[in-house]
Amino acid sequence: MDFVMRNPTIKILALAFLVLIGTMLVADSFGQHIPKGYIYFAMAFSLGVEIDDQIDDQYARTKERLAAIGSWLGDLCRAPHLQAIALQIQRRAEDSEVETREM
Repeated sequence: MDFVMRNPTIKILALAFLVLIGTMLVADSFGQHIPKGYIYFAMAFSLGVEIDDQIDDQYARTKERLAAIGSWLGDLCRAPHLQAIALQIQRRAEDSEVETREM
């Protein structure tokens, strides 16, 4: 339940599924048959897009944390070898950000 509360897009997706099924049932009651394959495909596709979005968000948060740690290490440590490590971490985070933008 906490997952649903933290991710409002999941709530919207669940509501859309309910509306989709309700619309199918109403159409079926009027004699208009909708193949279930269409319904299942629409649900699977939107669920796949949502999972992809959740993975991308997690990746972005991890990148931000790594950049913050690298910045913190650079401020904390004034020894040359530790600053070099902090700079490498920052550069890797910036490089991965540039690669992400290019996609």
